Amino acid sequence: AAIRAWVVAGSALAADRVIWSLGKRCPPSPYIHMRVRVRSVGRDGVFATVNPTPTLGNDAVYNVRGDRQLVLTLQCFAAEESSGERAPEEILNDVLTSATLPTVREELNVARVGVLSSGDITAVDSVIDSVYFEPRAFVEIRLSTISGLSQTGPAIDNVTVHGDVNGPDINLDFTVGPPP
Repeated sequence: AAIRAWVVAGSALAADRVIWSLGKRCPPSPYIHMRVRVRSVGRDGVFATVNPTPTLGNDAVYNVRGDRQLVLTLQCFAAEESSGERAPEEILNDVLTSATLPTVREELNVARVGVLSSGDITAVDSVIDSVYFEPRAFVEIRLSTISGLSQTGPAIDNVTVHGDVNGPDINLDFTVGPPP
């Protein structure tokens, strides 16, 4: 939600003109089509804490956390420059520039999203057989975030007791196994 809010604010387009690529119908120009790819950075870590509301078999909370790098592709479609509307490159440049505004940075920080870098804004308008296709431009932006999941489970997976009785002496060996 924070990424979309940033693109809406930076582009100054109406919210219904900034869409994720989920098979939705494209609105009239100008609009921005967003797509994200995610990749893991390094290995995820697992750590356990005490469950604040334990129940039998669920006395621990297992947390998995890992760094993720997102590649956000913004593709902007706009009207012809001769129409007096902003060019798609200008709209995307405004989005990139707005990432440094305090309100945008704060919203991204709250969502644990950092802007790492961006590529060049590339114009991709074309003319084929004297047919002019609507102006468009795209840019890829590298973002960072943290992914995490939690689940409850037992703090001790098993207890094995071995023992023998020798007259009045009882010898016991305990093996306590933590959960995986």
